[in-house]
Parts: sequence; structure tokens; C-alpha cells
Amino acid sequence: MKNISDFKTDLEFGEMAEQIFGNNFANGSFEFKRDRKMHRTGRVYIEYKSRGERSGIAMTEVKPVWLYLTDDLGFGLVMDAGRLREALRVFRQECLQGLHEPPATYAKEGGDEDSSVGALMPVADLARIMLSLSKPTNA
Repeated sequence: MKNISDFKTDLEFGEMAEQIFGNNFANGSFEFKRDRKMHRTGRVYIEYKSRGERSGIAMTEVKPVWLYLTDDLGFGLVMDAGRLREALRVFRQECLQGLHEPPATYAKEGGDEDSSVGALMPVADLARIMLSLSKPTNA
């Protein structure tokens, strides 16, 4: 396959992403999550229930872009909320099929006094699933 990339096209493509992110930041469209253990465990906890009610990513109204950051803010994952929900559905199916060994689980209790429920997901699996759900753009 021939490489059809050139500097001008790549620059415009990158600038388009900067504009999209800039607009989201200006509109307060980011949800920030900070994980105290991700850097040690290689896993991220994505809450979807708290005290018996939908919460986190499962809420009807969520900010469109989610950032999961390590405790020291040195590393993070930027994800579209809709795609993250899709990834959690895929991960749940994989867990139900026995494809993940504990401690990875779709229904892990956590948070204050274990009052939350979320997916405890290896970062590598989250990246794999998110990439598999990616769609090409026309840009």
C-alpha cells in the first residue's frame, strides 16, 4: 500500500484534532477520572453504579470525552464516552465467556465502603477493545 501522507495533509489533520479538543475544553466537555492504582496494577476501574443507582459512565447525561489519569497525572487515556460504553459491553461479554482471569472483572465492588460497582479492566484490554471499535474518518 502506497503512503499517501504528506506534511501539509498531516499538519491539517493534527490541527483539526486540536480544534476539536480545544472546543471541548472551552465547553467543559471533559470528565476527568483519577485512578490511584492504575500505575501499579495496570488496571483501571470504571464505575457504573453507586449505592444501587446508575452512576459514572452509565448515567444518561455524561460529558462526551473522558480522561482517565494516573495518580501523578503523568499518563492518561482520552476516550469518547459512547465508545467507552461500547468497550464496557464488549468487556462484559468477554468476562461472561470466561476470557479474563481475576482480578479483572466486570462487576467489581469498590469506592467508599465498597458502595460502587464498576469494571476492573486491564489497561491493555481497554486499549485493545477501544482500538477495535475505532472507525476511519474521511479527513
